[in-house]
Amino acid sequence: MLVDYTPNWMKGEFATGHFEFRSPHKPARRIPVSTTGYRSHFAPMDEIEAEASPQDYARQYALGCLRSSSPCRRAEEAQPSLFSLLD
Repeated sequence: MLVDYTPNWMKGEFATGHFEFRSPHKPARRIPVSTTGYRSHFAPMDEIEAEASPQDYARQYALGCLRSSSPCRRAEEAQPSLFSLLD
């Protein structure tokens, strides 16, 4: 899984960082945090900066997504998989 991070994607009062979790394969394959091979995550900069590094924040987010009660897991289940649309 590849992760790209853009700090201060949105600036100002609600400063936000952006993480992209992507499959390294073409075409995209499932990754641990998404059946589609892509997940976008926005987070407040103060939460990102509270971790030791952006990598640590991304790791904690990904681990949270793997838990069945995680909000990102529920969001994933609510949307149809792109792979299911190809069948």
